[in-house]
Amino acid sequence: METSIHDIETLFYKKIKIYEQLVEICTQEKKSLESADIEAMWRYSDQKQKISNRIVEIRMSILTILNKLGFLHGMDATTFHTPKIISLVPGKQRQNLQKIYVPLIMIKNRVRLLSEENKKFVEDYLGILDELIGIITNAGKPKPVYDKMSSCNGAKKTNVLLHKEV
Repeated sequence: METSIHDIETLFYKKIKIYEQLVEICTQEKKSLESADIEAMWRYSDQKQKISNRIVEIRMSILTILNKLGFLHGMDATTFHTPKIISLVPGKQRQNLQKIYVPLIMIKNRVRLLSEENKKFVEDYLGILDELIGIITNAGKPKPVYDKMSSCNGAKKTNVLLHKEV
């Protein structure tokens, strides 16, 4: 049983390393966003997807170990909850997992912050582009209802000399 819990510890350490890679990718992604390097953005998107898949694999491996040990956890990869896993592990082994959990939370929060910064940058950038396009196309400016001659712009213009009232 000791080696199986040790295997969970090893998987948590792997997970931390993977999140560190994700931090690096998000940092590089920010630079590519600032320089508008579309090809790099696609590369980083692919890399983030691969890392996400690796995290799911680690989650599944941890759940498999818990199943082999006979722990009833009721989780899958989408409902994975590290504190619940830690609560299932007895005594001293739980303390070891709790020590690993703190840096895991810290690195996950760093990834979340970087991701939010990148998202905000994109939203701001797109907002500026939207405003610029609106200014260029004059889409944001309503057309006046009356022209310089105080005639309604929407109405059909007729020649006053030829117009006869009934």
